[in-house]
Amino acid sequence: MWHTVQVIGHLGRDPESRQTAGGEVVRFSVATTRRWTGQDGQQREETVWFQVSAFGKLAEVCRQHLSRGRLVLVEGRLQPDEAGNPRIWTGQDASPARPTTWSRTTWCSWTRPGGKMANLVILSGPIVSPPFFDFVGERKKPYMRIYVSVPSDNESGPRECHVRCVAYGQLAQETYPFLREGSVVAVEGHIQVRLLGKPAEGKPRWVTEVVAHRITFIDNVDYETGNRVLEQLEQLRAERDGG
Repeated sequence: MWHTVQVIGHLGRDPESRQTAGGEVVRFSVATTRRWTGQDGQQREETVWFQVSAFGKLAEVCRQHLSRGRLVLVEGRLQPDEAGNPRIWTGQDASPARPTTWSRTTWCSWTRPGGKMANLVILSGPIVSPPFFDFVGERKKPYMRIYVSVPSDNESGPRECHVRCVAYGQLAQETYPFLREGSVVAVEGHIQVRLLGKPAEGKPRWVTEVVAHRITFIDNVDYETGNRVLEQLEQLRAERDGG
């Protein structure tokens, strides 16, 4: 099991340094913006902020060479909260001011101004709960949600991080029938942070999730059962589309 996150974006502030018993720690924020054309033909834009931590010699290099506005490429890992979910940094108004962080940045490089921003995550691990599938939205688009367990660490030490992964459309419909709790998969996609809704106490609920571009089966697959489920989903979708 493993996972890695790569981000190309602009620093939101100058690096902040502090000394710990284990050496220097530097933290800084990076913003990456993804642009695409929606189904309605309109241009869409989504910006995700990442809170980045660097340690030791890498921390020293970041402190010396990085500054606000600089375009950088950072590689690292997602950091879990106490519940084992990817950590979300929120502001005083509960907005995700710093939605995602890493426990340890393994590599950092600065790039030329005007370069293309990117947001990429690749992970591999077992699915820790039964996969969820439904047809969502006005167009009844196939939607699948799984939680994949990957190794990470936080201030308390090593622990598992359960990463919420979602897939849409053809990818969701063609992979869901072959997945089950315990299946080992590799997922490649991008990170998004979105609002799930408001619970009873009125506080917004934000979630960090990986929007899958590709899902690969790592262990043995029950194709006989999967194909039967796939036929049932295709029939159900045809009935909904006809209705």
